[in-house]
This record gives sequence, C-alpha cells and structure tokens, in this order.
Amino acid sequence: MGEWDDYYRCARSYTDGEFYLQALDCLNRAVEQRPVDQRMARTYGMHFIDDYFPNREIGVIHYLMGNYRVAEKNLLLSLEQEPSAKAYYYLDEVRKALMKTGQSAASSPYISIRSPSGFNAGESFYKSCAFPILMTGTVSDSRYVSWITVDDKTVFMEGSRKEMQFKEALYLDEGVHTIAIAAGNLMGGSSRKKIKLLVDKSGPVISISRIRPGKEIVGHLHDASGIAGFSLNGRDIAVSSHDGSFHAEIHSGEQRLTLLAEDTLGNKTQKKMNSPNRRIELASLTLSGITENSAILSLKHGGQPEIMLSKPHSNEVFTKATPLEFTITSESTILTLDINGKSLLKKPGRWITCSKFVPLEQGLNRFTITAVTETGKKVKETIVLNRKTPEHLKLYYRYGISMYPFDNNEKIERWKNFLRSFENDFAANRRFRLILEELNTTIAGSPGASCSSSLFGSVYKTGNGTEVVTRLIDKKTSKVITVQDAFSCVSDMTYIGSRLSEKFHRTFPLATGTITTTGGFFGFGTFKASMDQDTSQESPEIRIKSDWPLLVYRGESDGPTKVIAANCIKGKCSQFFTKGKTPGIGDKVIAQ
Repeated sequence: MGEWDDYYRCARSYTDGEFYLQALDCLNRAVEQRPVDQRMARTYGMHFIDDYFPNREIGVIHYLMGNYRVAEKNLLLSLEQEPSAKAYYYLDEVRKALMKTGQSAASSPYISIRSPSGFNAGESFYKSCAFPILMTGTVSDSRYVSWITVDDKTVFMEGSRKEMQFKEALYLDEGVHTIAIAAGNLMGGSSRKKIKLLVDKSGPVISISRIRPGKEIVGHLHDASGIAGFSLNGRDIAVSSHDGSFHAEIHSGEQRLTLLAEDTLGNKTQKKMNSPNRRIELASLTLSGITENSAILSLKHGGQPEIMLSKPHSNEVFTKATPLEFTITSESTILTLDINGKSLLKKPGRWITCSKFVPLEQGLNRFTITAVTETGKKVKETIVLNRKTPEHLKLYYRYGISMYPFDNNEKIERWKNFLRSFENDFAANRRFRLILEELNTTIAGSPGASCSSSLFGSVYKTGNGTEVVTRLIDKKTSKVITVQDAFSCVSDMTYIGSRLSEKFHRTFPLATGTITTTGGFFGFGTFKASMDQDTSQESPEIRIKSDWPLLVYRGESDGPTKVIAANCIKGKCSQFFTKGKTPGIGDKVIAQ
C-alpha cells in the first residue's frame, strides 16, 4: 500500500493523461489516509508537499466526466477546507452545467445602490462633495452574480455568489458624470444601471457688483449644487432662487464686512472686505530644470484687475487635491473669469471670490487664472503648485519583498507575460518594494533597502489550465505570512499576474491608526494603537494583521510629516529615526 502523497502525485499524472478513472482511484486512496485539502501538507519530518487538494481534484474530474452533483459536493468541501482559485472556477462551471440541464428560468441581476448619499430614486441623481466618492451597493441574482463593473472598473470577486456587495472608490473631477454599474450572472444574463452624479467640492462663487459703505451691498451667488445659506457679518441674507442675486443692508459703522456663502453640500466660501489685502507670494520653483517666476500672485498692474490668493498657503501640497481660493478685484466690471480655460463666472462683478477644488498630479501643477473687464483690460496669472509625497508614504518605508524564481513548467514567453504583469502592477501601486533576486534588480523601491520577507511560488500547468501559487515567508521566523493563488483555464499569464498582485494589495492595505497608550507597563518606546475602522476605502472588510509591521509618524495628513519609528510589531519598535524621540500619544501609525 502506498503513501497518501504518492497516490496524490500519481493521480495528477493520470489526470494530465485524461485517465480519469485511474486518477479517481488514486485520489480516493489518498483521501482515505489524509481527507483534508490543505497547503503545505507535512509528509514526514521537515518534508512537505506544497499543495494537497484531493477533494478539489476529485470535483474537477467528476465535472469533466459530467457527474455535476458529485463534482459540486467535492468542490464545496474543498473550499470549506482550504479555499483556492481553481476550486472557485470549477464550482462556477459546475453550477452553469447544472442550471443548463435543469433549464432554470432566465434572470438578470438586480442592482441596488446604497451610496453616495443624496440619491433621488425617481431621477437617479446623486450629488456629493466627497473625494474620492465611494460607490456602494448590492447585486443579487438566483443564477449567481459572476461579475460587476462600476464605471468600467471590474469589482474584485472570488467565485460567483447569489448576492454580492460592492464598494469602489471613484476619483472624479468636479461636474456632472454618468456612472454605469453593470453586472452579469453565470448564464449570461446581465443588467446595467446608470446614474447621474454631480461632484461639487467647491464653495459658491461670490460676485459683488456694488458696495455703498454704510448703506448696501449688491451681488450674485452661484454654485453647481445650489445655495443653502448666505450671511453678512453673521446676519442671514436672502438670496433669489431665480438668479442667485442678493441685496443686503450695511449697518452704519460697519467698517469690516465678512460674507459667508454655503452650498447644499456644505462647501463654503468666505470673503472679508475693507481689511488690508493679504499678499501671498509663492516662491519660485526650480524642478528638473523648469523655473516658474510667475508664481507671485498678488501683483498690481496699474488699473489692471488684481488677483489675491488665500489658499493654499504654500506652493507645496501633500494631497491629491486642494481648494484653490482667490479674490479678483477691478475698478471696472469683470465680464469673464476662468481657470485653465474653464469658465467660473455666471454673473459679472467688481469683487469676485472663488473657492475651486482642483485635483493634483504628482510634481508641478499649473493653474492659469484669466480675467477680462468690460473696458478690455485683461489679467493673467499662473499659480504653480508642487504636489509632494508625505514622508510616511514614501516607498522607502514600505514593506520589502524579495521575489525568488518560481518552480515553473510554463513556457518562457508566457512566463515573461506573467512577470511583466505582476511587476508592473506592484510598481504602479507603490505599496511594496519588490526586488527580483534572480535579476538582482529593484522593480519598486530603493536599492539597498532591506527586505523583510521572501516570495516563492509554484506553477502547475495542466491540460485544464494553469495555477500559480505564491507564498510570502518572513525572513526572520520562516513563518508563512500568506498564501495567494490565481487560476486561468486558458493559461492567461497576464491575467494571473495582475490577479495575484491585486490579492496581495487587498490582503495588506495601508491601514492607519492613532497611538492611545505609550510606555508604562508596556515598556520604553512601546505603544498601543487604535486602528481606523475603515482600513481601506476599497476593501474595508480586510483588517491589518496583528503582527504586520507599522510605521509611526507625526504631522497632519494633508501636510509634511516626520517618521519617528519603523518595524513596530505589536507595539514594539526596532528602528528609530529621530534621536531622543519615541512614539507618543496622538502620533499616527500606518502599515509598512
């Protein structure tokens, strides 16, 4: 009588040769000795078989032989014992076959949208001031939901389900967007739902046409989402619902005026008048040989309109987007006003205050403000903002992974497709520092930076598809941190590479938190932290592992930060970056 691992290897060979009855006999003998599917099954001593899935393979063979009920039973058992991408795939194939033979009634998925808030069911219209906007909802279908897309982005799914929740982050510019949510079931039925979405992160435009000290102020307000309130020195002022005009009394003795406008989404614009003009000068930038001397904004041109910037307070910005607040004044009425060619002005005026929310690319961003008056005078100024990466988000501090050659029986050209897809995905996400040991090159990260773990993998190519299984192993403890796999029945190695990368990034999100306790009973330099509830905008159900290293930093999330300590596992740090400083209450933590 042979050993269970011998029977398992023999069965895999029989399956490749399509000797299914012989393969089933060997798998049944293996199950008699070791009935549970598992990764890293110990054979004897320190010897293991990497992937032992007899129940899954029995299910696959019964599917190939047309025994769908038996196949379903074994595949469900395998998924209960040890989930795998291959089992999910073949379970879907079995369910499709069962529904075809059962001639079940045709159906299409039902799509229900929960957020963003402000939904008008009758008009299918949303409005939001969030950035990014989280689109959440549920898709259900008795014939199993097999795919979902939100704004043409595929929602991650592991196997089909009768009900599937989705949550996708959309980074949208301001304005009206048409967002399509689509879904399909295993039998080819599909549904599509479109909604209109108004994105408005900017406060109302305040356009003042006339001021008479001690008597009145006249002007107009404009905002894409509508005006919710307007005040003068704290007094509520009526605004016309027809054209946004207002006419307010100025009390005798009021030398300073504060105008505050708010839209229906809570965005605000404030204008202070009759106070000394605030001169904001943005330093000249020199980056990659580019010099911008036009970044000084509060310039007078002898009768020309004048632009005064109030936000941001520096030309260095550390967020993906920022409010751009400015006031333009003129001796004659301003007829047109735009930023980078996009008009902002609905009604003319002599004092105009804008709060425009602008997205930023990494590096230099230029915003040209242009205004023309009724007398033909024109002013044109360029604001230069330099978006930088906060210190705690720099790739240097991210978790390092050494990737070693895989056990591989795949063709060289197809394997290159896998590597290209896997590496490019890692580099684009900037979540890990991935180093290819076989090529001695750094795909993402700083050369010479240490790596905390090693990535090994195995490729199982058969006539029924290709499975790639990867193992992330801690270098110090030799502990298996995670096992991730991907499967393609047509051996699409590009798909497998991107799928594996996505699984790694979803399993280890950049979770954040705040330190609540330090030192004392826990020891010098140690801490306890409360992790944020929503650890990832795109996959909040995934929480950071307790033994995953954290980085401690100080500073605001929208400004420059300073890293205090790294490699902090379970509240104990092994690396400090600032002499004499240890983690303190209120400091922030983020996954490395």
